[in-house]
Amino acid sequence: MRKVTQEQAEHFVEEMPKDHQMFKQMNSIIEIAQNAGTVQVPVRAAQLICNLLYTDTLNLKRLQMEAFVILLQKLCEMSSTTNKEVVTWLMAQDDEVSCLFVYL
Repeated sequence: MRKVTQEQAEHFVEEMPKDHQMFKQMNSIIEIAQNAGTVQVPVRAAQLICNLLYTDTLNLKRLQMEAFVILLQKLCEMSSTTNKEVVTWLMAQDDEVSCLFVYL
Protein backbone atom coordinates (compact mmCIF):
# COMPACT_ATOMS: atom_id res chain seq x y z
CA MET A 1 0.00 0.00 0.00
CA ARG A 2 2.89 2.29 0.71
CA LYS A 3 4.29 1.92 -2.81
CA VAL A 4 0.91 2.50 -4.42
CA THR A 5 0.50 5.84 -2.66
CA GLN A 6 4.10 7.07 -2.89
CA GLU A 7 3.85 8.72 -6.31
CA GLN A 8 0.32 10.11 -5.97
CA ALA A 9 -0.28 13.81 -6.49
CA GLU A 10 -3.26 13.74 -4.13
CA HIS A 11 -2.63 14.74 -0.53
CA PHE A 12 -5.75 13.32 1.12
CA VAL A 13 -7.56 9.99 0.93
CA GLU A 14 -10.81 11.73 0.02
CA GLU A 15 -9.14 13.06 -3.15
CA MET A 16 -8.31 9.56 -4.40
CA PRO A 17 -10.51 7.91 -7.04
CA LYS A 18 -12.67 5.22 -5.42
CA ASP A 19 -11.32 2.58 -7.79
CA HIS A 20 -7.68 3.32 -6.96
CA GLN A 21 -5.39 0.38 -6.18
CA MET A 22 -4.89 1.73 -2.64
CA PHE A 23 -8.53 1.00 -1.77
CA LYS A 24 -8.29 -2.44 -3.34
CA GLN A 25 -5.28 -3.23 -1.21
CA MET A 26 -6.99 -1.92 1.93
CA ASN A 27 -10.02 -4.10 1.23
CA SER A 28 -7.80 -7.14 0.62
CA ILE A 29 -6.02 -6.64 3.95
CA ILE A 30 -9.35 -6.33 5.78
CA GLU A 31 -10.70 -9.42 4.02
CA ILE A 32 -7.63 -11.47 4.94
CA ALA A 33 -7.87 -10.35 8.56
CA GLN A 34 -11.61 -11.16 8.70
CA ASN A 35 -11.19 -14.61 7.17
CA ALA A 36 -8.10 -15.60 9.14
CA GLY A 37 -10.13 -17.29 11.86
CA THR A 38 -7.85 -15.95 14.56
CA VAL A 39 -7.58 -12.65 16.39
CA GLN A 40 -3.80 -12.66 15.98
CA VAL A 41 -3.93 -11.65 12.31
CA PRO A 42 -5.72 -8.29 12.78
CA VAL A 43 -3.66 -7.60 15.93
CA ARG A 44 -0.42 -8.27 14.04
CA ALA A 45 -1.54 -6.14 11.09
CA ALA A 46 -2.42 -3.32 13.49
CA GLN A 47 0.94 -3.69 15.21
CA LEU A 48 2.79 -3.41 11.90
CA ILE A 49 0.79 -0.31 10.95
CA CYS A 50 1.41 1.34 14.33
CA ASN A 51 5.13 0.57 14.08
CA LEU A 52 5.24 2.07 10.60
CA LEU A 53 3.40 5.20 11.71
CA TYR A 54 5.66 5.69 14.73
CA THR A 55 9.01 4.78 13.23
CA ASP A 56 8.76 6.20 9.73
CA THR A 57 6.52 9.25 10.12
CA LEU A 58 9.02 11.64 8.54
CA ASN A 59 9.16 9.54 5.37
CA LEU A 60 5.40 9.11 4.98
CA LYS A 61 3.29 11.50 2.95
CA ARG A 62 0.06 12.81 4.45
CA LEU A 63 -1.90 10.56 2.08
CA GLN A 64 0.00 7.50 3.28
CA MET A 65 -0.53 8.36 6.95
CA GLU A 66 -4.24 8.86 6.38
CA ALA A 67 -4.55 5.58 4.49
CA PHE A 68 -2.77 3.62 7.21
CA VAL A 69 -4.82 5.26 9.96
CA ILE A 70 -8.05 4.42 8.12
CA LEU A 71 -6.90 0.83 7.71
CA LEU A 72 -5.98 0.69 11.39
CA GLN A 73 -9.42 2.05 12.30
CA LYS A 74 -11.10 -0.67 10.22
CA LEU A 75 -9.02 -3.36 11.89
CA CYS A 76 -10.04 -2.00 15.30
CA GLU A 77 -13.70 -1.98 14.32
CA MET A 78 -13.64 -5.64 13.33
CA SER A 79 -11.93 -6.94 16.49
CA SER A 80 -12.39 -5.76 20.06
CA THR A 81 -9.07 -7.40 20.97
CA THR A 82 -7.30 -5.42 18.25
CA ASN A 83 -9.04 -2.26 19.42
CA LYS A 84 -7.91 -2.81 23.03
CA GLU A 85 -4.33 -3.46 21.94
CA VAL A 86 -4.18 -0.36 19.74
CA VAL A 87 -5.66 1.85 22.46
CA THR A 88 -3.05 0.50 24.87
CA TRP A 89 -0.25 1.25 22.40
CA LEU A 90 -1.58 4.75 21.73
CA MET A 91 -1.96 5.57 25.40
CA ALA A 92 1.69 4.67 25.90
CA GLN A 93 2.69 7.23 23.25
CA ASP A 94 2.83 10.98 23.70
CA ASP A 95 3.33 12.52 20.29
CA GLU A 96 1.73 13.93 17.16
CA VAL A 97 0.97 10.54 15.61
CA SER A 98 -1.41 9.68 18.43
CA CYS A 99 -3.21 12.97 17.79
CA LEU A 100 -3.69 12.03 14.13
CA PHE A 101 -5.80 9.04 15.21
CA VAL A 102 -8.11 11.36 17.14
CA TYR A 103 -8.70 13.68 14.18
CA LEU A 104 -9.45 10.99 11.58
